[in-house]
Amino acid sequence: MNAWLKTLTGSSAWERATARRAKAWQTIAEDETQTLALKAPAAKGKQEWVLKLTWSENKRKAEYVVAENLRGLLSYLGENKQYRSAAFIDDLLNACEAIDHAELVTAATAWRKQTDSNRPH
Repeated sequence: MNAWLKTLTGSSAWERATARRAKAWQTIAEDETQTLALKAPAAKGKQEWVLKLTWSENKRKAEYVVAENLRGLLSYLGENKQYRSAAFIDDLLNACEAIDHAELVTAATAWRKQTDSNRPH
C-alpha cells in the first residue's frame, strides 16, 4: 500500500474534524459494526475530501477525517491496520467507481497497475 500511496499526487496530510455536512455520502465500506462513507470535493464549494466513520453502536458519535487530497484520506486508512489489506482497497475503489473525480480515477488506475504487476502470471 505504501508504494502505491507514493505514486499519488497531492498532500498526504489529513486531520480529524468535528462534523461535516453533505447532501450525498458514498458508502465505501460496511460491515456489521462499522460504515465508512466518502464525500468527494464538490464542483463548487470547499475543495476537501471527507471520510465519515459510523458505528452500529448507538452511543458512539460519527467521526470525520478531512483531507485536501484523496491521498490524505488514503494515508489515514493506511495508518489503520484494519484498512491496509489489498482486498479492502480493491473493494473501496470498486465502491468509488460511481464518483466521477480525477483523483479517484488516477488512484484506481495506479492501484490496478501495481496489483496486476505483483500477481503471478
